[in-house]
Amino acid sequence: INRYPIDIVQNPVEPIPRLSEKERHKIRTGITTDSSRLLLITVGRLDEAKGYGDLLDAIDELRRTHPQILLVIVGAGNFLHAINAKIKSLKLDDHVQLLGLRSDVPSLLAASDIYVSASHSEGLPVSLLEAMAAGLPVVATNVGDIPRVIKPEFGICVPAHQPSQIAAALRRLVESPEQKKRFGAEARKYVSQHHSSDAWLDQTLNIYHQMLSAKKYARR
Repeated sequence: INRYPIDIVQNPVEPIPRLSEKERHKIRTGITTDSSRLLLITVGRLDEAKGYGDLLDAIDELRRTHPQILLVIVGAGNFLHAINAKIKSLKLDDHVQLLGLRSDVPSLLAASDIYVSASHSEGLPVSLLEAMAAGLPVVATNVGDIPRVIKPEFGICVPAHQPSQIAAALRRLVESPEQKKRFGAEARKYVSQHHSSDAWLDQTLNIYHQMLSAKKYARR
């Protein structure tokens, strides 16, 4: 910035443990009576910039070939009325649930199958990193810092404002359970290596060491 080098310290996220089959079943049946349905999840404030309109269009397209999918939206905000209105207009009541603000987001992530984000603008969402920490494959729009984090080994980036491409990326994972499982394992591994508290601390301390070394050198 203004010819001065900068260091970027990545946000740390805590590891999210795997759930037992009993715990997973309990959480999923609290959302839907059929716990075998494929559960997609997105977490964030209910705001137009998060692309919920595009996401609902994508779900509308996807449910025509895969009627077992269910999207859960976790969060609150001023776009709630518009989201509800679109759910009703597209007749998605059986395919989308609004869970509001929740204190058990890590457990919800761990009980889900795929994380999806349709944002029009972003920095680097912590919710996305938490989804990866929970072992979820990711479909997200290539805005902000997301393309730098989402690698082809565990996620799919698509252009913003393109519901059909979101639907196609989700369909790819829905139709390939082995790829979905492999992506989830690689996502968990990536976050553990690059976004753990230990990684954050090592990077922060390294910056301080560099600063101290530079000051010592400048005094000579």
